[in-house]
Amino acid sequence: MNEQPEPDAPDSANVNPTCWDAAKYESAAGYVAAELGSDVLAWLQDAGRSAAGGPSNLSVLQDLRGRRVLDLGCGDGDLSQRLLAAGAELAAFDSSPEMVAAAVARGVPAVVLDAVDVDQPAEWRERFELVFTNAVLHWIADHSRVFAGVRQVRRQGGVFAGECGGGDNVQIIRSAVTQACADFGYWSPRENAGRAQAGLFPWNFVSPEDFRTNLERAGLRVLEFHCFKRRPVLPEGVVGWLDAFGSSIVPEVQGSARRDLWERAAEHARAGLYAGEAGVWHADYTRLRWLAVRESL
Repeated sequence: MNEQPEPDAPDSANVNPTCWDAAKYESAAGYVAAELGSDVLAWLQDAGRSAAGGPSNLSVLQDLRGRRVLDLGCGDGDLSQRLLAAGAELAAFDSSPEMVAAAVARGVPAVVLDAVDVDQPAEWRERFELVFTNAVLHWIADHSRVFAGVRQVRRQGGVFAGECGGGDNVQIIRSAVTQACADFGYWSPRENAGRAQAGLFPWNFVSPEDFRTNLERAGLRVLEFHCFKRRPVLPEGVVGWLDAFGSSIVPEVQGSARRDLWERAAEHARAGLYAGEAGVWHADYTRLRWLAVRESL
């Protein structure tokens, strides 16, 4: 399955809650901030420079000094640190207590909060000039609720910008895991007819068209929107990537049986993701990137 519809009213911010290990995340997926996140921040700076003399609300992207910025889903705080270093007056949150603890250890003023509750802190209402997020929204079931909340916490003219997975993101990995689960009898497409992969994975990869529509329905004017492919190197291969991101996939399978499952999935993914000559594994990412503004309530 390439796309999953968003439920109307999920019980949780997360599609399928994942247990986070900050140290494991850093070793297996540190590229998410170091490579992907850095690229998003560079893009925002370029967008700010390109807008010089244009919309005044984009001036925040040129110089963050003294600007009120919210990091939505800050994770371990790597990118939050960079926003602070750029002079931003920063607030940050994440739904994972483990990740928030790692962020606080970096000196980030982070709190535990679900993304769907972003508009609940009274002091955040109409406060921020920029709401930034990276690699977060594909973990969230109800995008419409998040977007509505983001609209409430930004000042008039405030910017909402970020990047997340969408469409056929990690389709090769998803197909490989599905096949491996079927090989071991943990999950059967026949027994799960109609559910496809939706009941197996913790992600919500919305189509580009639906994602943009949800932004606009929340009253956000989209200035830029991009959908593109990435193939980041996985420092610990597909097995390490699944260790970091797949804790909620067949959670009843643990120990050596879980390791066997991930290794079988890696074998199924090898043809599409392993560069034999270089000896490295890649991920098959499809990313959505956007820049939107709130003009009025």
